[in-house]
Amino acid sequence: MPADMYTVNRTKELILAFLKARGPSLPVHIARDVKTQPLFAAAFLSELYNEGKIKMSAMKIGSSSLYYLPDQAAQLENFAQYLNSREKEALLLLKQHGLLEDDSLVPVVRVALRSLKDFAIPWHMQTENASKLMWRYFQLSEQDAKSLSDKGKPKKEISERREEKPRALKVKSDVKPLELSLALSAAPAQIVKKTAQEFPFVSIIKSHLSKRDIHLIESIMEKKKEFHAKVKLDTPLGPQEYLLTAKEKKRLSEEDLASALKAAHAKKMPALLIAPGALDKKALSLLNEWKNFVKFEKLE
Repeated sequence: MPADMYTVNRTKELILAFLKARGPSLPVHIARDVKTQPLFAAAFLSELYNEGKIKMSAMKIGSSSLYYLPDQAAQLENFAQYLNSREKEALLLLKQHGLLEDDSLVPVVRVALRSLKDFAIPWHMQTENASKLMWRYFQLSEQDAKSLSDKGKPKKEISERREEKPRALKVKSDVKPLELSLALSAAPAQIVKKTAQEFPFVSIIKSHLSKRDIHLIESIMEKKKEFHAKVKLDTPLGPQEYLLTAKEKKRLSEEDLASALKAAHAKKMPALLIAPGALDKKALSLLNEWKNFVKFEKLE
C-alpha cells in the first residue's frame, strides 16, 4: 500500500501504544513491534520527540538511547545495570541521600554525577554568600530537596586527599591550542584554496539540476562522491521543495534510499535521490511503497 499521511500517523500511534504497554524501549524493539524498518522507526521517533510526545534518555544501551513516555521517567532506573561501575556507585549514593553537595564530593563521584543526566539533577541552592551546586535525585521533588537542604542534611562525602596537579601539565595543555592556532594562521591561503574547490561530481549534479529546471535553494553538504541540498522543482500542484541526496554509485541499495528518505522526513520534506546507477530490487520495492515521499532520478 502506498505510503500516505494515514500510514505515517498510524505508525506513530502504534509506537505510542507500544511504549505505553512496554515502557522505555530501544528503537530496534520498537521497529520490530510496529513492523517497520529501523531507519524509518528512528525518523518517526525523532518526530515524536520533537513534538514533545516522547522523551529520549541520555543513557545509552550499546549505542542507542531509550525512548519513553513523559510519565515513565522513573522506569529508567530499571536499566541502571547498563551504567559503568562508577556511575552505579554514584547513583546509589545519590539515591540513599537524595541530595549531595558537589564541592564536598570526591572527584570520581563528581564526574560520575555529571554523566548521570537521567538521574542526577543539578540544583543550585542559594546561601548568604553564594550559590552552591547540589545534585538532586531525579525522583526527589524540588520542594522536598529544599526541605532537606534547610535541615542541613545533604550528604558531605569525606574528600580523598587531592594531589595538586603539577603546574607543568596545565602549561602543556595551554600550549597545544596555541600551537594549533599558529598552525592554522600560518597558511590561510592554502585552507581557502581547498575550501573553494568544487568536486567534479558536485559540478555534474548542479549542471543536471540546471538542465532539469530544478532550482538549487541551499547547498547542505558537498563531498567527493556525495551532495546534499535543498532544491525546488515544479509539479502539477505547483512548486515543491525537496531534500536532495546525490550519490556517485553504480548501484543503489535499499539502505541508500531509506537513508535519503529518513533525512528528508526529519526536515518534513519529500526526498529526491539522484545517482548515475540504478536501484536494486529491494530499493525498487521500497521506492514503490514510499513513492509519495521519495523520487528517484538516474543521472544520464
